Amino acid sequence: MPMSNADRDRLALALESAKMGWWDLDWASRKTIWSPSHEIIFGYEPGQPERDYFDWEHRVHPGDLERIHQATHYARDHHQDLAIQYRIIWPDGSLRWIDALGRFFLRCSRTTCADGGSPHRYYGA
Repeated sequence: MPMSNADRDRLALALESAKMGWWDLDWASRKTIWSPSHEIIFGYEPGQPERDYFDWEHRVHPGDLERIHQATHYARDHHQDLAIQYRIIWPDGSLRWIDALGRFFLRCSRTTCADGGSPHRYYGA
């Protein structure tokens, strides 16, 4: 069932009050949509929600990037959610900690995922 406008408004308020953002990544193209609060959390000016993988990678601390990649691929391959903490670097050089939860959605037929399915979307908060 689609969300009503009132449901969307409630969700937006809950995320805003918790100072949380969301993202939605097309796994094949690496194109993402970020909520305005997610843009702010990562030190970007809100208003350009369509981003790519490199906008995210550009902010991640280089010492955390490989660990995130390994954990992401493990979660994808084992059909698990990814819960991870990592550091980002803002344009002014300051460090911030991110607490993220991501979930993969696989391409499957209506009745089976016999081959395990291939990643289609990856989104989280």
